[in-house]
Amino acid sequence: MQNHNLEIKDLLIDILESDQTDIQSIEADENLVESGLTSLKAISLVILIEEKFNIVLEDEDLLFENINSISKINIIINKYLVNT
Repeated sequence: MQNHNLEIKDLLIDILESDQTDIQSIEADENLVESGLTSLKAISLVILIEEKFNIVLEDEDLLFENINSISKINIIINKYLVNT
């Protein structure tokens, strides 16, 4: 499984409107709600993920609890990249 944590964190800098130092300190399993991820920002994050990795997430992967940590997002990205 590839580790896309740095790429995910780069996307989070824009979505969470935080500086790089704050985002880089987020642990992979930390709940992103604590860093300011809302449902609306999650939608924006999904769009950026789909564009960056050239994937389209299925409905079951769009549940908020499936994308509320960097590690969960990494798992989903790898799921689609393996199938391409």
